[in-house]
Amino acid sequence: MSPQEMWREFCVQEIPHEVWSYGEAADELAALTLSGRKRATSSSLPVYEKEGTRVPQAGDYSVITNAASEAVCIVQTTRVDIMPFHAVSAEHAALEGEDDGSLSRWREVHEAFFRAEMAACGLSFCENTPIVCERFRKVWPSEQPRRIEIPVDAVRPLDFKHVSRNTGNTTYEQYFVRDEETGMSVKFIRYPKGGVTPLHDHHCAHGMFVLRGTLVTDRGSFAPGSFVWFPEGDVMTHGASAEEDCDCLFITNKAFDIHYYGLDK
Repeated sequence: MSPQEMWREFCVQEIPHEVWSYGEAADELAALTLSGRKRATSSSLPVYEKEGTRVPQAGDYSVITNAASEAVCIVQTTRVDIMPFHAVSAEHAALEGEDDGSLSRWREVHEAFFRAEMAACGLSFCENTPIVCERFRKVWPSEQPRRIEIPVDAVRPLDFKHVSRNTGNTTYEQYFVRDEETGMSVKFIRYPKGGVTPLHDHHCAHGMFVLRGTLVTDRGSFAPGSFVWFPEGDVMTHGASAEEDCDCLFITNKAFDIHYYGLDK
């Protein structure tokens, strides 16, 4: 499975995330992460600075791959500490889950690794070299019900323009959840002002929670904070008033489809 395919299984939303492997021991360490034994990793801060790459932050998502660049699991960073090599704790060494889990073994293996990595970048290692100590939790695959967290800055509906081939109407629709088994979905939808979907029905029921503007429907107009439920098979119209755009959270109980009266091509 590719990293892109695994991400789509985990979350339909394109939240910023990294894709990386553990290097020489990619298969072994990815397997430890998948099993839940490995819950931390460490890296050299000077290498990040030399390469001009971003240091991990709490909340980051990463797809971990094996040596063949196949996705193994997804983790979310829970904590990042930067400290001198000599100050890395026994607790952190144990969380890395490698070998016997001891600090002495961690220091032996990682000193050799950091010396070689930094030398390849024209840098020198010492006991005071700052180390990025990252903790994470495996979030996918999971035996537990999936929880999807979407940062506010990842909600960008204007990046998802949709033009109906039947009506020519424009909406902006960003999916948050789309369940492959049931078809149930949750998305953000924006109707530009004056845009009303013509008479239609669906083979699914759906609800609309009004976030901003006025939702105009065949059964009346609804202000922000209103929730309107449309049963399966209902004939309806809905959209925005002529004065302003309308933003809604749009929820379906199964796979979405739409049938326009007199307009289907």
